[in-house]
Amino acid sequence: MNKISDLTESDVLRMFEYLPRSGELLRRGGPHAGRSAGAVHSGKGKSYLRTTINKRGYLVHRLIWLYVHGRWPDEIDHIDGDGLNNRLVNLRECSRYGNCRNTKRSKKNSSGAKGVHWHEVNKVWVVQIRGNGRRYQGSFSDFEEAKRMAADVAKKNFGEFARIE
Repeated sequence: MNKISDLTESDVLRMFEYLPRSGELLRRGGPHAGRSAGAVHSGKGKSYLRTTINKRGYLVHRLIWLYVHGRWPDEIDHIDGDGLNNRLVNLRECSRYGNCRNTKRSKKNSSGAKGVHWHEVNKVWVVQIRGNGRRYQGSFSDFEEAKRMAADVAKKNFGEFARIE
């Protein structure tokens, strides 16, 4: 899926109809007219809708952005973290950095709080968050306090892209 494409806004408007309430991109014309564009494409723990046009793969949320805004986005963030939710209210253009901040808690995280882990030797909860070229680290005896601090640091450093859960 290349960032650069010969596909234009008028091409997308001609080939598809976008339904903002459901986030569906429907095909116009041809044998698949009226059907949703895209099939679930999964990789690296994420799922997105992907479709093929002229033997070239496209992420549906990027086509939607072109359809609505008339230009290709640099990067698109799914605000709720669900790559299959292509409602316009869930899509925002962002930098790669911002998109990386809005990630879900790692499956390897056993504490249940993003940025918080238990330090067995010192018997404390440790908060570790990196961002904006800085690194925050703190130790807490109380899990809820560590969780609050991690959330505060994330909000301060990542703003609207902070994902706490």
